[in-house]
Amino acid sequence: MSVTDAQRAALGITVRDAEPTPGTIGAEVWVKVSAPGDPSPSDPGELKFLLLSTRTPVVARFSGSDGGKTAHYMLR
Repeated sequence: MSVTDAQRAALGITVRDAEPTPGTIGAEVWVKVSAPGDPSPSDPGELKFLLLSTRTPVVARFSGSDGGKTAHYMLR
């Protein structure tokens, strides 16, 4: 049994566009570097903007003083 687009719309289910729409240009990458024992970030405001990634892979470079720490990433 198939469901029509009209039935999907009536149920509040997203109906796919017949023609593709422009997509995203990339993903914002944010990071917080925490020392051992420090809590993970609980608020996006704690992270620092790293870059806008338009391709993979992404390579993040850190200073030697960040050795042994944990990098927490958020992408949007």
